[in-house]
Amino acid sequence: MIRIPEFVDNYLTSEMRRGKVKSPHWFRVPVKDTPELQMLLHDHPDGVRGGYAILGLWEQIQKWCMAHWKRSGQFVMSDGKPMNIKQVAVALGLSVDIKFLEESIPILVGIGWLDELEGAPVVPVPTLKEYTPGEEIGAHIREKRITQEDTGEYSSTLRYQSRGRAKELVQSLRDMGECPLACENPRPLEDALCDAEIEGRDLDRIIKAMSLYYQTEQGTGKYRSRPHNFVRNRKDEEDWDSWFNEIEKQKIQAQLVKRVCVATGREDQFPALLARNRDKSITELIERIEKWEAKQKQETG
Repeated sequence: MIRIPEFVDNYLTSEMRRGKVKSPHWFRVPVKDTPELQMLLHDHPDGVRGGYAILGLWEQIQKWCMAHWKRSGQFVMSDGKPMNIKQVAVALGLSVDIKFLEESIPILVGIGWLDELEGAPVVPVPTLKEYTPGEEIGAHIREKRITQEDTGEYSSTLRYQSRGRAKELVQSLRDMGECPLACENPRPLEDALCDAEIEGRDLDRIIKAMSLYYQTEQGTGKYRSRPHNFVRNRKDEEDWDSWFNEIEKQKIQAQLVKRVCVATGREDQFPALLARNRDKSITELIERIEKWEAKQKQETG
């Protein structure tokens, strides 16, 4: 039996491990040339052409293993029985030249890209975490099943049927008026927020970061037309203060301090409080005000 070593660790994405994607359409490939790759391309007895031919075979091997990723990178039948060389050739579309496959496998084994095992047990695919939507986000997932005669049954990418709290959060961005295309095309942003919830990220923090970001000059850039990428690229995990120039910083500081003055009925003290907080960062001001507001709510509630 041949297999790709450490397939589960090196090839399965987080979405596949969570069970969200069950029929992947791509796989990861290193962008740097490794010593093994150089050895394959330049030390082949038939020269560079022979090396590139094996490199093409290696891509087919990886593609097949990703298409049948529940077999953990092993060339086994659906019942776990190891494939013989002819079955491997048919699986790779190489039945017309089994000899080339027989000659190439030892080379790929030699550079460590493949393992060739006799009588080895099947390595089980790790149990995928099943996501049960919580009450907070209420994202219900629908799974569309597709059947193919040659490979059996598999599932397409899972889709959110309802988006619960994600919908409410997108609506809050609309009401603020700072996040533009959250209004015109909310679906991608809702899906991104559902994904973030599954990953265990703080949705309130993400929305707060988006609201702040779109008040900056940077907020007129790429994330204005694709707000969902703000979430997927984890923009909220950056240093928020880096988004503001000096004029923007002063404007936001004034808005935050005024919020406190109005809430406490001390509008006449606004200039003094603003001057006192002039050297504080935006994030520090936000944290202090939120703590103060939470304390006030607790005392009055």
